[in-house]
Amino acid sequence: MSDNHWKMFIFGYLSAVFISTVVCLLWLMSGGLAENSSAAADWSQIRPYLFYISAGALGGTLYALRTFHQFYDQPVKGRFIYWYLMRPYLCGGTAMITIVLFDSGIMLFQVEDSMTARMGLSFLAGFGYGKFMEKLTHLAEALFNGNGKEKETENGTDGKETGAKVK
Repeated sequence: MSDNHWKMFIFGYLSAVFISTVVCLLWLMSGGLAENSSAAADWSQIRPYLFYISAGALGGTLYALRTFHQFYDQPVKGRFIYWYLMRPYLCGGTAMITIVLFDSGIMLFQVEDSMTARMGLSFLAGFGYGKFMEKLTHLAEALFNGNGKEKETENGTDGKETGAKVK
């Protein structure tokens, strides 16, 4: 497959995901799976998480479309094809887990307790997926490292500089 074919495929795929997440959000906001619908008994507990997954996937897809536009003039490499294909799914799942962590009290944010605020947080978790995963890694290290402190090095950094030795 030529580079232009890959670019058209990626653009079509990201566009389809973007449109489908917007349609899903609009459908849910207009009452899809609402408590008074016939499927409410089965879906009422899942409905809010569909909002969060859709908002996160929308944020991740928007970021991927922006990146695709920014680097359109460069050749598409194999690893970036996978990046474009996986981004919406990773961001949707991350957004859902963000809300679970938020509800559990593990992650503390000062946001309003409303669906709109949670959707906004989900969108940001999807849009800023890379940065969010870095913060989540730091949180996991703090929780499970035993002392809750970041690693210190001889030069006082977090060990990311080349040649730094972790104590």
